[in-house]
Amino acid sequence: MLTAAKTAVCPVPLRVLLVGKKEEDFFLIREILERNGKGLAAELDHAHSLDEAKFMLKERDYGLVLFEYDSENASAAKLLSLCSRKMRMRKRSRKSLAREFGTA
Repeated sequence: MLTAAKTAVCPVPLRVLLVGKKEEDFFLIREILERNGKGLAAELDHAHSLDEAKFMLKERDYGLVLFEYDSENASAAKLLSLCSRKMRMRKRSRKSLAREFGTA
């Protein structure tokens, strides 16, 4: 796993996960994020496999997940579906807590 961070005006960084085997993609994406770093804080992580990505997604929330085009058949789509369900469940949980504490 590789990690790169860039500070910027935005107080909360965008967490980006790149899923794929190519190291050069990680460095290219990091360079792009750094060029735009003045207006967008970003943290970039790299998972070399879908299994590693699944583990990382359980451990941390990501605002953007990028897959290499040649990801293994439909596995990337299945992982993306899993992420989407996880995000919807968290959103519902936050709404329930907000109602419970009267902050909604």
